[in-house]
Amino acid sequence: MAMNKQERKPASFPLLVRPYMRPPPREMPLNVLLVEDDDSDMMLTEMALEASNIYYSLRRLDDGTQVLPYLHHEPEYANRARPDVIFLDLTLPGKDGAQILSELKAEADLYGKMPIVILTGDRNCAFLAESDELSIPAYITKPCSTEKILNVLLAIRQAKRGI
Repeated sequence: MAMNKQERKPASFPLLVRPYMRPPPREMPLNVLLVEDDDSDMMLTEMALEASNIYYSLRRLDDGTQVLPYLHHEPEYANRARPDVIFLDLTLPGKDGAQILSELKAEADLYGKMPIVILTGDRNCAFLAESDELSIPAYITKPCSTEKILNVLLAIRQAKRGI
């Protein structure tokens, strides 16, 4: 006995969506601003960030003169999110890292609590002897390892959550 098209109906099942079955909402990404002019150091840092398995959004600047315009949301950076952390190379074209830190310190009411992580190739960290007035919260020697990046990002994420 053959069924005609009108007799065949797809089975209908009610779609039940329970709250516990929905995927958990993703937390907001950690907004990372990387100020680095060397492409290979940038790639190594980005690989370490990727391997950290922390949800992040990365923006890169390759010239020290771009940092304050970025933070001030000047027209070319108007739609950029405020960074949760800045990874700052010390040797940059335009303005070096020490000049940028001094400028940020002068605007401490806006940027005083923003974590700034110095990226340096100086294994002796000689710059730390001169850094008392710069308030450097952390530094990482290059190349950046996943472990170093992960430790810094976990601490920043916990601070952001208020833990």
